[in-house]
Formats: sequence, C-alpha cells, structure tokens
Amino acid sequence: PIIEIVDKAVHELEETVDDTVLAQRNLREWRSKGGRKKKKEAEDEADGEEEDGAVDSAEEEEGEDEDSYYPPDTEDEIVMNEQALEMLPVHVVDALKKKFDTDDGARALSLALKEENERDRDGGTGTLATLMEAPCLREAVYDEGKEEEEEDRHGGKEIVGYWEDGLAIYADGTREERRELETPDEDAVDTEEEDEEAGVDNGNEGRQDEGRRLDEDDLDTEGMWEEKFGDHADSKPHGPMSVGMELTFPSSNHLFGLPEHASSTQLKTTTAGSDGHHHYKEPYRLYNLDVFEYELDETMALYGHIPLVVSQSMTTGTAGAFWFNPTETFVDVEEETPAHGRDGGGVVSSKTHFASESGIIDLFLLPGPDPSALYAQYARLTGRTALPPMFSLGYHQCRWNYRDEADVYQVHSKFEELDYPYDVLWLDIEHTDGKRYFTWDPQTFPHPGEMQKKLGGDGRRMVTIVDPHIKRDNNYYIHKEATALGLYIKDKKGQKDFDGWCWPGSSSYLDFTTERVRNWWAEQFQYGKYKGSTPELFTWNDMNEPSVFNGPEVSMSKDLLNLDGCEHREWHNLYGMLFHRSTAEGQVKRNEGH
Repeated sequence: PIIEIVDKAVHELEETVDDTVLAQRNLREWRSKGGRKKKKEAEDEADGEEEDGAVDSAEEEEGEDEDSYYPPDTEDEIVMNEQALEMLPVHVVDALKKKFDTDDGARALSLALKEENERDRDGGTGTLATLMEAPCLREAVYDEGKEEEEEDRHGGKEIVGYWEDGLAIYADGTREERRELETPDEDAVDTEEEDEEAGVDNGNEGRQDEGRRLDEDDLDTEGMWEEKFGDHADSKPHGPMSVGMELTFPSSNHLFGLPEHASSTQLKTTTAGSDGHHHYKEPYRLYNLDVFEYELDETMALYGHIPLVVSQSMTTGTAGAFWFNPTETFVDVEEETPAHGRDGGGVVSSKTHFASESGIIDLFLLPGPDPSALYAQYARLTGRTALPPMFSLGYHQCRWNYRDEADVYQVHSKFEELDYPYDVLWLDIEHTDGKRYFTWDPQTFPHPGEMQKKLGGDGRRMVTIVDPHIKRDNNYYIHKEATALGLYIKDKKGQKDFDGWCWPGSSSYLDFTTERVRNWWAEQFQYGKYKGSTPELFTWNDMNEPSVFNGPEVSMSKDLLNLDGCEHREWHNLYGMLFHRSTAEGQVKRNEGH
C-alpha cells in the first residue's frame, strides 16, 4: 500500500510538472532496490536518456536555486523537487496532509526523502524503511490493508458480535477460533534448564536477561510510530515516549505490592541479579484489562493496578514508593547480592525499575519506618477508604442470571426457609431493557420498586449493574442525551464518537476523565431519573478497565481521544477509578434532601 500511495503522488507530479526528475523508471528501481541504484545502472540510464534526446540535468537546473533539488548532484538517486511538490493539485496535497497530519504534508514528504537520501550516502537504510517511519504512511498502510486483513482473518464470514474474550461471533452461529502464538522451543528451554541445574556452563549465564532487553530495544525501534497487537494497530502520532526510574531498597529482599497479579504476594525477581537468576521472565505489567481466563503465577496485567512497592527489612524497617503514573507501566525486580553471597553473611538489596509509556515522573517516597506508619502516610497521600455500609459486610448472593422477579423471590424465600443469612442480592445485565443501563425489562421485572421494598423489609438490599459503555440506540434516553451533550470518547482524529463493541453490541463510551461527564453520570442515580430505584438499591460498577470486545487486548485503542484531546494511553489506568468515583458521588447525591 505504501508504494501505491507514493506511486499515485508521483503520477500526479509527472502529469502536472514538466521538469520533474521523478521518472517511472526510477520509481521501478526504487521499488526493487529500496531507493538506491547501483552506480553502473545509474550511469547506463543517464547515457540512455541522453541518446533519447532527454534534457540534460545541468540545463534543467540552470537559473534555479541550488537547493531546489534534494540533494544536489544525485542523479543516481530518487530525488524530489520541493517546488514541484508545491505545484501539486490541491486534492493531492490534501491527501498528503491527511496522511502526515501536518500543516504541509507535501513538504513533509519532501523532507523525508531528503533525509533518506542523505542517510543513503552515509550507508543508512533504504528509502522505503524511512518512509515507513512517517506516521502518515504507516497509518495509510494500516487503513488500506485493514479490510483485506479482516477478510482473511474471518474467512469472509459476517460478524454479528464479539464475546468477552475478544473473538468474533458469526452470523452462521459459529465463533472465531483463537490462534495460538508461537512459543519458544520447549526442548531447547528444557536443555538449558537441565544444564543450569547440573552446573554446566553453556555460556548463557546472565545472557537471557540481556537478550530480553535487546529484543525490547529492537521492538521499540520497529514500533516508534505504530505497534501491532495481533490484528490491531496502535498509531503513535506523537512518536515514541517513555519515562522511568530505578529505585534501590538497601538491605532488603522482601518487596510487596504492585497489585493486581495472579502471582506471589512477595514480589519475585524478573531480571537476573548478581547470581544470574530470576524467577519471572517478564516484568510486572500494570495495565487494567478485562482478562478472560488469565494465567496463574504470571506477571501479566489483570483488572486493576496500584503502583506501590513496599519494602520490609529487619535492618531498615518498612519503606515504600508510590509511582504516580496512569499510563501502561512495567516494573522489573532484581536482587543484588554482595560478592561473598548470602551464606557468607552478605546483605541482599532489592532494586525496582519502573518504566511507563508516557506521562511524567511523579514519585512519592514513604519512609515508614513501620507498617502502621507507612500505610498512614499512604492514606494521607491517596485518601482514606470510606467506611463501608454495615450491610455490605455480610454475604452477597449473585449469579448470572436471575430470570425474573419470581426467580428472585424464590431464592430469597429459600434463604429464609433455611435460616441462612444473606444481606444483598445482585442483578446482572439481563435485568435491563435490552442491555440499556438505568432501565428494567418490562416483561421480567415489571415491579422493581416493590421487589426492592420486599427485600428491604427483611433487612436485605439489592444491587444492579452499570457499565461505562452505552448502547448506541437513538431511542434510548441515556444515549440520546449523552450524544447531544457531547459526553463520549472520540476516535483518534477527534471527529466522531468512538464506536466499540461490548455487551449491548455497538456502544459509545463516556469520558469519565472529564468533570462535567462525571457530574452528569452522578445525576442519573436520582430517584426521579432512575425509574424503579429506591434507597434499598445500590450499584455494581463493571467493565471499566475499559473493556472493548473488539479492541486490542479487549480494551480501547491507545490513540483514542478524550474530550480534551488527550490520548487514551495517557489516562488508561485512571478510567476505572474515575468511573467508580462518579457512581459513588451519585449514590450520595440521590439522598440529598430525602
């Protein structure tokens, strides 16, 4: 696709400008040889053009500024005439602007070729490689190839939905099968582990970690302007970004924190220390995800994250560090053992390395010196947890799903009959009218107020579910109002409301990073607005990672924009907390004046 894009631009250039040096023959050479021709071929071509009566390049350049071509004296290179580019038809320039997202797309393309030609002379990479670094053309490749890739991925089947695991549901009733990722050769891994256990020096000690870091460097280079996640692409219009810091906890080999992971409470090493060994192969990842069938004893990301590390040491007491950054973050853990080792009485120290995709360095050190003091310091920093209502401390009954009010009453009465204590009964999404939040199915739950009062009379409460995605139905009052007020997250160009797939199907997502959106959401819990709600009804906040069934890793693309034009990558790990906060404020506000 990238060749086609440039080819179209070149074709328009040749039709519009008589003195262009971009000949189709050079373009063919560029295609086949990466933008650089062998000198002999260049000389042969030049001779052939002179015999054919072509205008001598020296005559073409007479009277023109010496900077008119990039670079001068490179007849064996593909060069671009900036003046000629400026003479392109308006629709071609507009197309280039869209591809580059710059004020002058044509000039940007010209400069990209200029820089590449200069690299070529210094033994750099090919022109095609450099052009691929430009966000516009990388995006163009993705956009043009996306439909073809989707066709191949789904075998031409009609997609009617997506499930929570991110796989497609087809019109014929079948479902997309998960494709297995390539894994390392298990035999080779086993051999290395056996050698290690036997004390055999295979020359690989300490290299595994080094190799992983080198691989990450290579991936970062390849993904400077775009990264692939399976069939998804993450464009990076601002280019690569990251911030990081390494922290050492002296005289400590007991670190805790970094929830949520299905791993040991005590943090294990992820990089090889002075002894050359580590427990996990990957760093702890902090990136809220709705993970379907997560793995055990792994550092993979789960539903929530708290970037807090706590050190416990007999020598230095309790101390901690809070890395306040809501972007995707990786944390490596390493132990440093003195030369005389553990058995020789050496004191072990622990190191953590935080690396976040974007944001700023905002680090809070918690000196302790004991657990009580440390968590008091942490609470002062983040806010203390509100006292939970008494009923919430009891047993909660929840299943997917209660069919109707009769089903609820049957379960409730059975608990009474068996004298089995329970305090709360939860209703999942099926209680709503077609998966529209703040509504009730008129057929199965026609009398929600009476049902809540019945449970409340026996000392019980009820909970209903809400999610941050809203069904795209113009007859649904929540969606209609949110659309009219402009409360939804936008696509990566900031022009349209983002359309993702979740339980209701096609859905829009509320921008909880914006205060007016949070205030609006809190108002929806008013008894006069949430029809059928009573003081006995409370709320279950779900799917707020945020979860998008047809998105990368079952979440939002990182290049989506909030209402302030800030990319999703900048606030991903804050979204769920802000959603909860808004709902909690709504629960309080609904009782004001009652």
